[in-house]
Amino acid sequence: MVIPRHVLAYKFRAFLVALAVFSVFALVVGLLARFLWYPGYLFTLDGGLQGLRIVLAVDFVLGPVLALVFFHPEKSRRKLVFDIVVISLLQLGAMGWGTLQIWSQRPLAVVYGNNRFISVAPDIMRRQQETAATLARFPDGAPPFIYRREPQTREESARLVLMLMRYGYHPESQAWLFQPMVPNRALVFQRQAEMQAFALRELGVAWQAWSSGREAQLPEDYRLAFFEGRFGGALLVFSPAGALLGYLPLGDQPVPDLVPGTATVLSR
Repeated sequence: MVIPRHVLAYKFRAFLVALAVFSVFALVVGLLARFLWYPGYLFTLDGGLQGLRIVLAVDFVLGPVLALVFFHPEKSRRKLVFDIVVISLLQLGAMGWGTLQIWSQRPLAVVYGNNRFISVAPDIMRRQQETAATLARFPDGAPPFIYRREPQTREESARLVLMLMRYGYHPESQAWLFQPMVPNRALVFQRQAEMQAFALRELGVAWQAWSSGREAQLPEDYRLAFFEGRFGGALLVFSPAGALLGYLPLGDQPVPDLVPGTATVLSR
């Protein structure tokens, strides 16, 4: 069956209109994800880009394709209005659900423990009465960098294990152990010789590219720490005072285990 040219033109215009409307929405969500919910290294390494890809792939197809299929110049005005309402509701529902998924998995804090930083999502924080507002007491970044101290007594060690086994709170998500990162930076950066050797040995070319043009170009001029994201790792570069200056992705290699015989990957 040959579709008349004027019908194809009408359907194509409907497709373009639906695509344009969604593109504006996608741009807004993309900007929020890139610069607010998953800033910097978190966008590519901790789920922002991956979540956005899935949501946009689905939503870009849904509304425009439905408009292409169902819109027809010979339909009555009433039927066209009905189609517009139904397609709009489906599209808005899909876009809203997708946006909620990206937002709900955003990193609320980046916590140091077990020789690397990892992110902590809102759900596990909310169950401990912690929100973005309460975590504002940690001023080091947004989301903030936090140091997870070690238990100091037998009772504290038992509490850590109990919360891990009973509630599934891994050590870096147990808010009662949180302390500001900068005052504890000597503990965070205590293994700099190993970190600097790794930077030169494994990331030499990337390090040269990152440090090119900077006043200080050697790894020993900075403070280095690993970040283990949900979709990749990185070497974070800090100033001696503890301010984040940049990062070098680790690519396909996992975050190195600096403590022989212990695992760096914990269930989150």
